[in-house]
Amino acid sequence: MREESHRGIALSKRPWILLLSTTLASSLVPFLSSSVSVALPAIAESVSISISKANWVNNSFLIPLAASVLIAGRIGDWWGRGRVYLLGLLMFVASSALILVPSNDFHLLLLTRAFQGISGAFVTSVAVSLLSEAFPPNMRGRVIGINTMAVYVGLSLGPMLGGALTSFLGWRSIFLFSLVISALSLSLALRSVDIGRGSMNPPKAPESAVFLASTALIATGTSLMAIPVAGAGLVALGTAAFIALLLFEKRRGALIHPALLRPRLVMSYSAAMLNYSATFALTVLLSLYLENMKGMTPFEAGMVLTIQPVIQAALSPVAGFMAEKVDPSMIATIGMGIIAYGIFSLIPVISINRISLLYASLALLGIGFALFASPNTTAVVSLTPREAYASSLAFLATMRYFGQALSTSVIISVESLISSIESSIFVSLEIYVTLSIIGTILSYLARKR
Repeated sequence: MREESHRGIALSKRPWILLLSTTLASSLVPFLSSSVSVALPAIAESVSISISKANWVNNSFLIPLAASVLIAGRIGDWWGRGRVYLLGLLMFVASSALILVPSNDFHLLLLTRAFQGISGAFVTSVAVSLLSEAFPPNMRGRVIGINTMAVYVGLSLGPMLGGALTSFLGWRSIFLFSLVISALSLSLALRSVDIGRGSMNPPKAPESAVFLASTALIATGTSLMAIPVAGAGLVALGTAAFIALLLFEKRRGALIHPALLRPRLVMSYSAAMLNYSATFALTVLLSLYLENMKGMTPFEAGMVLTIQPVIQAALSPVAGFMAEKVDPSMIATIGMGIIAYGIFSLIPVISINRISLLYASLALLGIGFALFASPNTTAVVSLTPREAYASSLAFLATMRYFGQALSTSVIISVESLISSIESSIFVSLEIYVTLSIIGTILSYLARKR
């Protein structure tokens, strides 16, 4: 590929090496969520806390990730996407090393996971935009498909490898693995990313602070619904601040590019948020079911849960190719509909306690995820002005991670209100089915007319 260089774009000197670096990095963030989900019972026992409280090990990672990824993308548009990517990988190496320090201090673990979440925000906010600039438009769908596949490879390895590491080496070994992968990705990035400054103005501090606070308040408040006044109050305050910020940004565009608030883009972003709100914590729910109700080890539970992301990883490049040929929003809508049915099918499967039927539900979810994720990302890229790629994809990532935090928050609140594990699983699944149906409708509204 001919090398190009101009202000605002950190073009790759070696695009295929960059693709390998972003593939590793993009797989690491979901790995550190899904692997820790399987390890939560072991973490709870290690630091002497309840399972409900242990869910904060994931939320302390996801909330900072969701709150800071848009701002990190905006910094990338200003300071340089290559610089932000390299800094994020360096922070990932440091945060993984910190978690390896032996300590039973639960609050220290949460703080370190929060630092790791911010590191993930710096990496994921610019990874796809770097690829979009490094490869020609006719390859964009396939490259995004490969990057999306990497996300699901991370999800695939999470339950299986996380369960194996937890069973045989202890839960901290998960972070030794992340240290190795992030260091390797950093070494590849140093060989393939040109360091250049961006072309947009720096993000404004007040708007950035409001965005950070609003997303954190909503996600935290959703986790505290067992204390209705506190939980509902935080959600209401965060929602009001978020809506006010969007109305302000539609006129000023200091943090969010005005083009990102077009109706079809907003529908695509919202569908992604609801997709992850409905699906992310299924790993936690099914881990509880398999380990606490079926008596499986973390490794055995991880092997079962691998079915879904393996199918996602295999089909994501195919879905990316399909998104180049037809309206990607329609493919995403079909995928979201399949997901809604797949989640609904889990309710009778768990009721009759048949593991063999669980395999079919997980396969169905894998197909739905593959058809939704890559086409949804392609739709967002196709609707975004070139100069706002990083901001747009960072906003999409914000919605995804925000959805993940909300998904985990649902479990925390439901488990706080309902003591029975089986009953809490059913209530959570009913909530997730509702969210996925709404997501299907929004994805359909984002289609070409």
